[in-house]
Amino acid sequence: MPNKPQETITVLDDVTATGTIRERFLALRHNLAALEIAHGAITGTFTLWSSEEHDPSTDSDSDWSEVPTSEVDISDPEGSAGRIRVPPMSVVGHRWLMLKYVHSSGSGNITAKVTLKR
Repeated sequence: MPNKPQETITVLDDVTATGTIRERFLALRHNLAALEIAHGAITGTFTLWSSEEHDPSTDSDSDWSEVPTSEVDISDPEGSAGRIRVPPMSVVGHRWLMLKYVHSSGSGNITAKVTLKR
């Protein structure tokens, strides 16, 4: 059986960790094969959200529903620089996915990449 093609998308590219950061990406109902987040010495919370809207806003959470932690468990940074790697997950059936970060303290930048299995 041939492997399904994969596409890696940079969701956040060296973004300064402050306040609330919401960044969406078009998932087109494909599996999320990998999520990797590199971060500075920050403390905060990452969550994954989904939407079926045609053009969902990232100004608030109103067009979005949080993906339950039973489907995705993203460990949160706790004050020191590092990497978060989330194993393949079956987040299927969603048109859009959004990575949300709520900053608590510390300083540093965030780079996040997702790999979608088509």
